[in-house]
Amino acid sequence: MPSISKSLAVQTILVMGLVAYVTYYAVANMGVTEQWIVFIVVFLLLLPVTRIPLKVVDAGDRIVIRQLVGKKVFRKEDYRVEEYHPDGTTPFTLRLFGCNVWLYWGYFRNKRIGNYFGQHVGNRDLLLLTGKKDGRKYLIDMPTEGR
Repeated sequence: MPSISKSLAVQTILVMGLVAYVTYYAVANMGVTEQWIVFIVVFLLLLPVTRIPLKVVDAGDRIVIRQLVGKKVFRKEDYRVEEYHPDGTTPFTLRLFGCNVWLYWGYFRNKRIGNYFGQHVGNRDLLLLTGKKDGRKYLIDMPTEGR
């Protein structure tokens, strides 16, 4: 499994504590409608867990992200593949429609890459995949092993 960044781990622990507290409070003190709303929010917060990359594999002609549920496959012939190492000079990454609890997952923007879809748990040793046809960018964890 790719190594989880410290900031991601801290944010995840804080959100887990908040979710546990709110869920407990909802079950104990709210009406049925409010309880359903809280449970839906909790479900949406837990949904990204299914996309956590357990292993990123370089399988020769493709890169496979083995997730908690399912897998995502990138065929290398369709992408320009390059290592991405944050240099510390890019101020920050803006979350457009993504989360950074459990993992960095969703749409982000930063000055160096531009708009991209992220699915990674670390903030080092990343791989930037740029679509040859459409120019879409994906930022994923570096493969840890072959086949």
